[in-house]
Amino acid sequence: MKTLELASDVVTGSSAFAAVIIVYVSSVATTFSGYTKIEQRSVKDQLRKRALWGCVGVGLAALAAACALLGKWASSKGMVGTSAVLMVITLFWGSSSKSALT
Repeated sequence: MKTLELASDVVTGSSAFAAVIIVYVSSVATTFSGYTKIEQRSVKDQLRKRALWGCVGVGLAALAAACALLGKWASSKGMVGTSAVLMVITLFWGSSSKSALT
């Protein structure tokens, strides 16, 4: 597979993964709103960490997609390679979120 052809796959994968992470962050917000005001005080810090973890994941996925698009536009194999690495980091970031935040 040619490196520049990989850019389209990275854009698609990163965009889809960012959407999944946004759904996760939305579920965290919904979970928080399901608690009473007194309970919200005790879970606020933990849910805030989860939401922040998810927002960083969305940022990484968006950065991977942007690097892939720029790499394809500029015909830069290095930029496309960087985007692929960022996408893999994003995948590990998302899969490690439960173990890091419990």
